[in-house]
Amino acid sequence: MSRSNGHKKHSKALGRMARQGSAQVKQAVHAMTSIFAEIYDQSQIKEVVVGDLGGIKKNKDGTGKDWND
Repeated sequence: MSRSNGHKKHSKALGRMARQGSAQVKQAVHAMTSIFAEIYDQSQIKEVVVGDLGGIKKNKDGTGKDWND
């Protein structure tokens, strides 16, 4: 590996491998989300919550929320 301004340069093969790995991850995520979307559509699910779900079961006044199914 050569150096440029004191920094290591990556080889072409290493860059190609990194791009290929990134593309594979992107494709897997796309395939997975497509399957989820199809399942949600068939089940007529209109809203999906992703992330920290802490505190979603109560209103600010302490009463419970009605989330149905």
